[in-house]
Amino acid sequence: MISVQQALRILRDNIPEPQKISVPLEEAHCCFLFEEIRAPEPSPRYTNSAMDGFAVRWADCRGAGKESPATLRIIGESQAGIPFDGVLTAGTAVRISTGAMLPAGADSVVRVEDTSEKESRVEVREIRALGQDVRSAGEEFQEGEQLFAKGYRLGSRELALLASFGIYQVPVYAPPKVSLLVTGTELASPADQTIQPH
Repeated sequence: MISVQQALRILRDNIPEPQKISVPLEEAHCCFLFEEIRAPEPSPRYTNSAMDGFAVRWADCRGAGKESPATLRIIGESQAGIPFDGVLTAGTAVRISTGAMLPAGADSVVRVEDTSEKESRVEVREIRALGQDVRSAGEEFQEGEQLFAKGYRLGSRELALLASFGIYQVPVYAPPKVSLLVTGTELASPADQTIQPH
């Protein structure tokens, strides 16, 4: 027999080098990253609306209230996936949905519940601040920013973030191969049909 210290030394001296493997995203749960992962693009990718409402210019709506609403001409609509391709000018507004690209010339979003629409015009009854309900490009992550460090253990939230960036192959540490060495004259194989009294 050898001592526990000798056994540990033998194990430490013979641990194999970690190996890198690439696994599909759906197989990466609870794996450890072999290398860091950086954002391949900014998030959000483009400046967009955080609410349904109207994209406006702060200069046109500043000071608007229930007693003195700002009236703007509606010149189009920006939908998620179908942006408005014109330019917002003085006295105009663009109907906008959550996640839709903010039109050129706009700097704020008025929530739909703070407006009244009449034919081709919208009355703005309240706007709180410049940049209201606007999500700027890159405000969550900039392109090249570290998302996860080497050695990070991947869970469900991390996999969802990687999927949102279109990362479907993940570099992780290969799992260790483990063998159990069972010894002892008092032990029997699980395949044995009968166990002796001793």
